[in-house]
Amino acid sequence: MALCLESGYTSLNKKNEELCGDRVESIVSGDYTTLVLADGLGSGVKANILSTLTSKILCTMVANDIEIEDCVETILQSLPVCKVRGVAYSTFSVIHMNSEGKGYLFEFDNPQAILIRGCKCSDFERTAMDILGKTVYRSVLDLQAGDLVVVMSDGVIHAGIGMTLNLGWQRPEVMEYLDGNVKPGMSARAVACLLAGVCNDLYLGTPGDDTTVAAIKVREQRNVSLMIGPPVDKEKDDFYIARFLAEEGKKVVCGGTSSQIVARHLGTSVRASFDFPDKDVPPIGFIDGIDLTTEGVLTMRRLL
Repeated sequence: MALCLESGYTSLNKKNEELCGDRVESIVSGDYTTLVLADGLGSGVKANILSTLTSKILCTMVANDIEIEDCVETILQSLPVCKVRGVAYSTFSVIHMNSEGKGYLFEFDNPQAILIRGCKCSDFERTAMDILGKTVYRSVLDLQAGDLVVVMSDGVIHAGIGMTLNLGWQRPEVMEYLDGNVKPGMSARAVACLLAGVCNDLYLGTPGDDTTVAAIKVREQRNVSLMIGPPVDKEKDDFYIARFLAEEGKKVVCGGTSSQIVARHLGTSVRASFDFPDKDVPPIGFIDGIDLTTEGVLTMRRLL
């Protein structure tokens, strides 16, 4: 069974702020995915600069297999010092994992990451490391298909503080909520949005802090083949369509001419739908034996 990683995140900006003080950066390099969630000191522009630098530097260095000690040292030497507080500060969570679910998690001052297995939450075993006077926690990852790693900024556990809740939403309540609401088929981003949505409710729609949730899920690989545009040489229509149809997984055909060629090869016709769910995208069509048929350029541009 071939496995792969999918990741997703969502952020809520602190009320009255145009920029988010949290930043998520990810890189896929070979078999490994590296994801960093950084939370800059304060909010607004300053916090955005601190978290952007931290996430970019960490993601690039960790993805290139540079030791975490060197990464943290580079960050401490690179971040601009806040004139008001006199410190350069950004918390971070780093996930570095291959498609088999094996890798490492590093955490500095963000809320502790959560493992979701079988729709139930648990903690990772953590080892404390002292790096230039900073305590960074390291966890060894060995995940299974269906497992999720959820990381977050402290806006999550502060949600509702002084508003709907006296002491904010503590981590045990976060885990209890996820236990009752995560469903087996949910994507990584769906889980992130689920948690961030509840935080937004607890903040009564006006977040008191930047709030970000990111997740990585280990899942079975799903194959999709997409055909867009007809072959340059008409004589090769059947050759290329036969190759396209022989591929594993879902089949998607994009473009009017392509659709007509595929339908002719299959001995059927293209049926058009007249529903416009989105005014910017032409309606879909139907070809027996093809999973999805769409218009070409406009749809592709919108997708990208």
